[in-house]
Amino acid sequence: MPLGGDRVRGRYDRVDRDPDGRVIITDYKSSDVRDPATANRRARESLQLAIYALAWEAQNGRIPDELSLHFLESGLVGRSSASPKRLARATEQMTTAAAGIRAGNFEPNPSPGRCGFCPYRQICPDAAP
Repeated sequence: MPLGGDRVRGRYDRVDRDPDGRVIITDYKSSDVRDPATANRRARESLQLAIYALAWEAQNGRIPDELSLHFLESGLVGRSSASPKRLARATEQMTTAAAGIRAGNFEPNPSPGRCGFCPYRQICPDAAP
């Protein structure tokens, strides 16, 4: 999909249409989430799901009806919607990231939340505890 002068490429994990024609985009996660409230919060906060929604809108002229994270370990599914505010925030985040990449800005920005999921945290000199 186009993003200003940039182009975003990727693939959806899954797109379904339910019997009523509603579009549901699902992203699969291997993390172990066992609490429904946490699953729903993670779905609401997922930048990846917001990017999927923006791509769907760019390709189909409308936002999907539902976004979901399917946690493989527990089988829980967190659900959320693609509000205009959420999509605007995702667009801003992608635009900022693209500008940083073009500028060669790769300064570390450690935090327990980001570093806790990073596969390089054990060897990274900047990893947050």
